Amino acid sequence: MSNSRSNSGPSSGSSGGQHEAASGRGYALTLAGIAGLGAFARLWQLDGQIVGGDEWHAVIAAIGRSYAHIATHFGQADYSIPLTLFYKLLLDTVGLSEWGLHVVQACVGSLAVVVMPLLVRRAVGARASLVFAALIAISPLLVLYSRFARPYVLVAALGFVALWACARWQQSGSWRHGLGFAALTASVSWMSPVALPGLLAPLGFRIVESLWARWRSVALEGASLGSALVLLASTLLGIAAWLWPSRESLSVIGGKVASGRIETTTLLDGLEIFSGSAHPLAALAVVACVALGVRGLGRGSPGLATVLFVSVLAQYLALAVASPYKVSVGLVLARYSIVSLPPLLLACAVGATDAVDAAGRRAPRWLAAAALPVLLASLVAAGPLPGLLLRTNSFLGHPEFMKSWDHTGQGIAEEIVPGVPRFYTHLADTPGQEAVIEFPQVLWWSGTFYHRYQALHGRPVRMGHPAGSLLVPGQVMHPRLAFANSVDVDHPAALRASGARYLVVHKDPANEALLLEHLDRGGTADDLHLPPPGEHAFDSRYGARTRAAAVRVARKLRSLGVPLHYEDGWIAVFDLGGPGSPARGAEPAASGSEAFAG
Repeated sequence: MSNSRSNSGPSSGSSGGQHEAASGRGYALTLAGIAGLGAFARLWQLDGQIVGGDEWHAVIAAIGRSYAHIATHFGQADYSIPLTLFYKLLLDTVGLSEWGLHVVQACVGSLAVVVMPLLVRRAVGARASLVFAALIAISPLLVLYSRFARPYVLVAALGFVALWACARWQQSGSWRHGLGFAALTASVSWMSPVALPGLLAPLGFRIVESLWARWRSVALEGASLGSALVLLASTLLGIAAWLWPSRESLSVIGGKVASGRIETTTLLDGLEIFSGSAHPLAALAVVACVALGVRGLGRGSPGLATVLFVSVLAQYLALAVASPYKVSVGLVLARYSIVSLPPLLLACAVGATDAVDAAGRRAPRWLAAAALPVLLASLVAAGPLPGLLLRTNSFLGHPEFMKSWDHTGQGIAEEIVPGVPRFYTHLADTPGQEAVIEFPQVLWWSGTFYHRYQALHGRPVRMGHPAGSLLVPGQVMHPRLAFANSVDVDHPAALRASGARYLVVHKDPANEALLLEHLDRGGTADDLHLPPPGEHAFDSRYGARTRAAAVRVARKLRSLGVPLHYEDGWIAVFDLGGPGSPARGAEPAASGSEAFAG
């Protein structure tokens, strides 16, 4: 282990005390800067996010179910019980907005940048803990799940604190740390039971280790076998207290076992997602640092290293054996194993620090000092965050931005622009930042393409819905559901309040999605062959109702006299800020012609 990880006591004399104080101030200032970067990544444009995909599970449950039902059911393992209870409480009091939907995750994700490094500072040293903080701050998966209405970032953060408490308990036998581990593990089980193998395995390993030591009559330092058994019983009781009331719905989770398979491509995709970069050199560098860090952490802090290694190994072995539903998808594997991400990032931080220290002995001091910041900046540049955050993006929760860093932030490729409605390419060349309303909004992200159009035109996006329903199709509505980025297109006052300039009515969203897929594969709009109605999965579920909603809304807008700005076979664009538009509070004007007004 390098000297940088040693934690020497206070130096004798005033110069030693001054140096320690200066070092402490430098650490605090550096950590504060890293925390600011992490908070920026998690909060930037958060109020402009469109609710979509799996976020709707909790919203729908909070609207349609009682507190008692939510507390005792996991649904289809599709929502987190404590988060959904919180959302229902907001609905019944101050109202549920986009901020309310994401505030818990954003706060926990931001605090994790500070709390987790501070916990391990004594074990790994100041420099490695700062690198750990930076890796947490810039991890794309942790950033994006800190902005998403699911429990994954909570599982990662609370799970790591639980593992740290377990290591401290094993080392000292302190019941304060032991009970902290039990409470945190039980809480995580209520949020996501799939993380339990990684959290319980270190305690089980300690019991086996203690039995082995007793059989061989070898003294084992730290927590005794008896205290380990008591802690196991306490932890299981805590888990049972949360899970027993919802025991009937656990069969739903059990029904997802043995319905998937981890494949080679799954592991490669998972490596890309966890390393934070699709660039092969960046991913290999992260793997090398993790390997070095496991070795270094084992030398300097063997107790913590054992707990973290056993946890990671157990989590992946459990997933390989259980083979849960859709685990073959890299993003799903990453979600199921997210409790392992902070331990891996810690190992990466230790390995990177050791590697730089070893190289620094033969390099100029300035070069050694700059090495770690340069490495971290390179990892950010090779990852998806600059392309996702440093542009107007209302769809950061879209799975297309999570499942593969190689495709994020690109939007619509230049070669397929000719097949895209000309309105979007024209909008991209027109100055201004007035929002665009896209209609209709459908329940799940799959089959939608609004995020790709936004990457082309760069304007803020709102989603349109009909009166009485927040989605098409679906009846998701509540008096205190206050999503600012969802606009009731049936009411001119709502259109006016949205501040949007254009409302785009998509006449056939299912087949428009097929068009984009076709263009992505190298086809053209002229050789597109659409399947019969109902054969496309998205179309069979939403096609007829979304088409009917589009016809009705377009007819109503025309009757209100909202000027038609552009129309083709796929979309009709209404100018909400045009002359005489009721959306601007003026008298109705004659309907515009079906042509591009420019």
